[in-house]
Amino acid sequence: MMYFLGLFITVFVLLTSNAAMASDAPYVLPEPEYNPTAPSPPCFDGEIASVSENSITARERITSGPESQTSIMITSESVIFTVYGGYVARSELKVGQKIRVWYKGQSCSSPKLPLEAIRIQIASRNPLEDWP
Repeated sequence: MMYFLGLFITVFVLLTSNAAMASDAPYVLPEPEYNPTAPSPPCFDGEIASVSENSITARERITSGPESQTSIMITSESVIFTVYGGYVARSELKVGQKIRVWYKGQSCSSPKLPLEAIRIQIASRNPLEDWP
């Protein structure tokens, strides 16, 4: 009985320490032209619903449930590029473009508020095209 209790405690400690290490994974931003390491998953995946001078409103890509929209600020630090790597001017953002966004901050779970994009990746300049 003590053997199984000891084994259970050992497995529990290993699992919880691995989970803690996973949450401490570095927040790696994608780069438009070169990524030496795999970037972190995007904080937001959806499509642009509206564009203003300093922000976008985007609909989250969800398969069920009510549609939600998120307002994301775009600043001079925001880098916008296509999935193929070419830079995109802020003026080229259009309603319907598919986007992935990484927020400024420590991680997706700890972003700077209000939400500010540090990286925006679009599937294509053409709003009718989806991810390759």
